[in-house]
Amino acid sequence: MTGADVAVRSAASVPGATRVVIALTGVGLAVVPSPLHPLSIVLTVLAGLATAIRPHQVGALVPTAAFGIGWLAAGGWHADPDPVRTVVAAALLFVLHQSTALASLLPLGTVVAPGVLRRWVLRCGPAVAIAAAVAVLDLLVSTRAGSPAVEVGALLGVLVVLGLVLRPVLAPASSARDERAS
Repeated sequence: MTGADVAVRSAASVPGATRVVIALTGVGLAVVPSPLHPLSIVLTVLAGLATAIRPHQVGALVPTAAFGIGWLAAGGWHADPDPVRTVVAAALLFVLHQSTALASLLPLGTVVAPGVLRRWVLRCGPAVAIAAAVAVLDLLVSTRAGSPAVEVGALLGVLVVLGLVLRPVLAPASSARDERAS
């Protein structure tokens, strides 16, 4: 087997690998809520598997909804969530959505350049770190201030900062579209 054969084989496994990531994310989401409820575990795992099998038809909503129901059933509406579990849930939900988006565009037989997977992983890493930071900030602000107004204000502040950071990234793409349209 030549190096080119190995590259093509590993490139062809990208669509399958994203589906494995989706299935593992569904399992991870099933065990994040505490205390665990058997029905919630079964529904979340089945939803994750259904999304892994048919990402373009099922989408990420089904496992996300199953997880949300399990989270509420585990702790109730007024329970204080564990910060570590909340950060893990935020990261898993992000990876689930990104993996589902990628898998829904890639049929299983598709040959994908290795750079596509590398860029996908590099894109997910910083976003997961930002999601974790926002989740921790939200938990710290809400428990220290105890005011919904302060919590909403902090969230709006994070969104403004995020918008300022993303503006230079998004601006060239929109101006390039405008030039092509003219």
